[in-house]
Amino acid sequence: MTFPTSPRHLFRVLLLTVCFSLGLALAVFRPTPTLAQTDTADLFYRFNGEPIPLMVRDDAIAVAFQASATRTLDAPPLYQQLQNTLDSTRTRGDAVIVQPVGTQYAIVNLPAATSSSRSALRPQLALPYVETTLPVLQRADQDEQILLPNEIIISFAAQTSEAEQQQMLEAQGLELIRPLRFTENRVLARLKTVDHETAVLTAAEQLSQTTGVRSATPNFIPVRSPEERWDSELPLPSHSSLARSASDNRMNLAWHLDSTSMAPRLNNTGVNAPRDWALGNRGEGITVAVIDALIQWDHPALINNIYELPSGVEGLPEEYRGWDFTDNDPDTRVETAELNQLRPSFQDTFTLSDSDVLDRYRVWADDLKRNNPRASEAEIIAFIRNNIRRQVVGAFHGTTVAGVIGANAPEPSGLMGVAPGVKILPVRAGILFGGIPTVPAVEAIGYAAARGADVINLSWGSMMPTTAIADAIADVLAANPNLIIVASSGNDGENRVGFPAGLRHVISVGASTLQGTRAPYSSFGPGLTLVAPGGNVQTGLENGILTTSGTGNDLFWQNISLPEQPWAPAQDLKGDYVWAQGTSFASPAVAGVVALMLSADPQRSLNRDRLIALLESSSSHTSLSLAPQEQDLYSVLRDQSATPPTEHELQYFFGSGLVDAEAAVRLVQSGA
Repeated sequence: MTFPTSPRHLFRVLLLTVCFSLGLALAVFRPTPTLAQTDTADLFYRFNGEPIPLMVRDDAIAVAFQASATRTLDAPPLYQQLQNTLDSTRTRGDAVIVQPVGTQYAIVNLPAATSSSRSALRPQLALPYVETTLPVLQRADQDEQILLPNEIIISFAAQTSEAEQQQMLEAQGLELIRPLRFTENRVLARLKTVDHETAVLTAAEQLSQTTGVRSATPNFIPVRSPEERWDSELPLPSHSSLARSASDNRMNLAWHLDSTSMAPRLNNTGVNAPRDWALGNRGEGITVAVIDALIQWDHPALINNIYELPSGVEGLPEEYRGWDFTDNDPDTRVETAELNQLRPSFQDTFTLSDSDVLDRYRVWADDLKRNNPRASEAEIIAFIRNNIRRQVVGAFHGTTVAGVIGANAPEPSGLMGVAPGVKILPVRAGILFGGIPTVPAVEAIGYAAARGADVINLSWGSMMPTTAIADAIADVLAANPNLIIVASSGNDGENRVGFPAGLRHVISVGASTLQGTRAPYSSFGPGLTLVAPGGNVQTGLENGILTTSGTGNDLFWQNISLPEQPWAPAQDLKGDYVWAQGTSFASPAVAGVVALMLSADPQRSLNRDRLIALLESSSSHTSLSLAPQEQDLYSVLRDQSATPPTEHELQYFFGSGLVDAEAAVRLVQSGA
């Protein structure tokens, strides 16, 4: 998930925000992985039968808060309470930084990265509102943080009775937590007795070797994906590269739909959606599920296109417009506890004077100055303000994704999505400040299929691959032959497509720019299906993707005045619309095109394979070009026989090419 910042964007914005807001003068935390040196050689989990090595990080320990420890809007969030408690018992030089992960977890990042320092901290974490501590892991070849709760997703073989399932659990010392919803023969279980912090990995491996068990996957909770790293390079665009105002015609700025108004001298590098709309097709009758983070379905450009549970369909309790599998409730919008975490630092960026920003965020400012000695004080202040705002906007990733697919603003000059006639099914699976945990991902995929989604969009980037999620996708595709799943290729900028985009029968989408080049962060190579606009805000905000967001919520602006002009990355005063970049926004563009194709085939005469074939054959390399360094890289890989022998360089970096909505729909209408 990437928003307007450098390609290696902000991992530690929130960590430092917590530190600075408490007035701590700490050494700057750098996310250099420090790994436990004992008992790690045998740590692994399996993905499709293959072992994936894991390591315990010595520089962090996680906590799970008591579920009953609910908070009001005015109470400090639990992670901040923990920060205050730890600060009161530790010296300044031995201080820690508490990083929230959703509302129920937090990571305590340690300055002295040793296993003994983690052990010494544990007694201080025995607090009334802390349920337990958890290890923080990473894959051996990745810089990441992964929480490991005492939970395993077990997929039993078909026809395994509940009694047989219970016997298997008992034999392995497990107890049932609950069956997973919207899926068959899958349960969530936990160890009755945990004798060491990674015991759940051992239990999962033992289960995977048990007759009658299809797979056993720990319920990993990813905190940050590989592309979400701290970077202190200046300058970043702190304002628009073009004169703009909140009253601009947003359709003229939406180059990802048709770029000719923004770049009249270039070939169209948008998806050519308006020319398809001229054919009388806007995606009517099609439902696209967005499985993602917070989705503000009451956004004025989304609310008229939101799926509603049909009468006569038995839904979940109080289900009406989608479901939140993170908080297990019927509302995918921001809630009180989450707003309580997002609002304070966001408001700081508008209410604090320049001197107060430097004072409160002094450690960060000093770090920026060290890395950018030629930067002015004004540049550093703007950098701090803008990156906090981007972090808050990033929490509404699902809202931004939904807007690319199906925004339908009521005003004549308002923003449209690629398929403004579709219905958006909002499904939340992501956690605040984290990624997509395994359990909500599995249930959300099954739910979207059960609610009749024609297309599922997964803007998940390069997430941790798990058999549980891969099997859930395979199961819904097998049960629904016409269902289409579209996923982002990832923002690692590497020659490998991320998970789950690389799975069979999933459309994998990379990102292109206004100029028709590969976005520098966009992953490519074998498994890439095609590309769509993802933007590149490093060359100016308007080179990003204009879409919907969630800071227009009045509670964000409670007790403060609206700014006098749009703020980065917002296009309007409240942030109802923002500029974004990433394969996360290329994927929904293709999901929207697929919706247009399906709408043009009301009899569903095209099966999945045929529709994907038409999608690929209608795309083109005409408007695309490679940078010299990409040509050099391809030559090296070709010489090393590391590229497919029949694939030319444009295919390697762009798949079948840039998606074209009009051409794809015309192929469908022609009966090709």
